[in-house]
Amino acid sequence: ATVELGQPALFVSQSVPTQVPAGGRATATITMRNTSTETWQNFPTLPLSQFPYSLGSQDPQDNNTWGMGRVPIPGVTLPGASVTFTFTFTAPTTPGTYPFQWRVVREQLRWFGMSTPVVQIQVTPIQVDCAGLSRQLADVQAKVAPLLDELADLPAGRGTKRRWGGTA
Repeated sequence: ATVELGQPALFVSQSVPTQVPAGGRATATITMRNTSTETWQNFPTLPLSQFPYSLGSQDPQDNNTWGMGRVPIPGVTLPGASVTFTFTFTAPTTPGTYPFQWRVVREQLRWFGMSTPVVQIQVTPIQVDCAGLSRQLADVQAKVAPLLDELADLPAGRGTKRRWGGTA
């Protein structure tokens, strides 16, 4: 991909978490400034020949590491104006450290301007409180046991008693 002289898309700011649980969802906010002479816009109702603008994934280019490879521009951005992309992404399911980087693209034509600085996001293993779950399960079993005994003593018809999970 070629970067045009004069950087027609300047990085302004970003807010990106540096840690997300495996498979978890998080929100990123990225602001870019249109320093080109073109108006950036999304053309959702026009033919693809209109070539909409988006924020596209980098490192590597066009990856789907975060559950998406494109974030549509949220409206019209005139030359000299800034646009903020706020989007929810999904972390990979395998723990590790992954790069998070984006750049403006005019679909089917070119990538241009500055990429966002790379943020290394640590994808952490999902933490499960096994001891807490065991206590909750024991509490539920203690509350359900008397009900199961009562059910076992109810007539099930045809002279048999129904037991939990079958007949007696």
